Amino acid sequence: MPDSDDVRAHAIKINREQKQFYNDKIRRRRRLNLPMFLWEAWRNRAYRIWDNIGVFDDVLSLHREWVGDLSGKRVLDLGCYSGNRLSLELASRSTFYLGLDLSEEAIAKLRAKLDAAGLPDAQVRAKDFLDRDLGDAPFDVIYANAVLHHFKDFDLLISLLADRLVPGGRVISFDPMETALTVRIVRSLYRPFQRNAAWEWPFKKRHFDVIETRFTVDKIQGVVGLSKWVLPFSTIPFFGGLTSRLGRKLHERDLRVARQRDRLLWRCMSVNLHLVRRV
Repeated sequence: MPDSDDVRAHAIKINREQKQFYNDKIRRRRRLNLPMFLWEAWRNRAYRIWDNIGVFDDVLSLHREWVGDLSGKRVLDLGCYSGNRLSLELASRSTFYLGLDLSEEAIAKLRAKLDAAGLPDAQVRAKDFLDRDLGDAPFDVIYANAVLHHFKDFDLLISLLADRLVPGGRVISFDPMETALTVRIVRSLYRPFQRNAAWEWPFKKRHFDVIETRFTVDKIQGVVGLSKWVLPFSTIPFFGGLTSRLGRKLHERDLRVARQRDRLLWRCMSVNLHLVRRV
């Protein structure tokens, strides 16, 4: 077995590369190869469709419900980048807020948003969550929106999340999965050309087993299961209205049925989790 210090050192090295990647993105200095350019164009189109059928609004509402009352709570907004859709709310409703991201460029943008919103006491920091001297822990809530899948060594991540929470503390997350066969096939074609492959690890079934070593999975909500099949229709002229109506119906069905670890969840492209640290 590799030494734990070696594992952490390797993970921090990957995060330094990730930091440069996202700083370059903000500075508009990223150079994309053709497959990656096409992948991002397709993904952005998919995001627009899912936004149109209400996927992201429903995820936001779900996260608000799961976050709950933050009075007297200490909150870590992990991998917040320049601010997600809940960042300002988390900062305004909690007793202590820390926005944490690798990118100094992104954190500067979040700092400006917090100041503009009249939240000068909210804390932000450009720092690696893997650093031993993170400080400010423990937290009551860790909010991780599209973050957890950026850690290749998932065992290390789950251990650190638990260690930096109070007993009974919670993690609310949203991440992609590749448990569906179609998703695995598409990603296998794209991955050899992926510049950010070293820190892109969509969830597989084994990730849930690792989570349960330190957390109780209190709630699960899969999204973009059946609704992913509207994507081919979106490329056909004059099918926009049909795509929206059909997509909404299929998305609503996903919300009803993809709530536990079974085949209905595994067909989804993304998962929301509400985790409670075991005492």
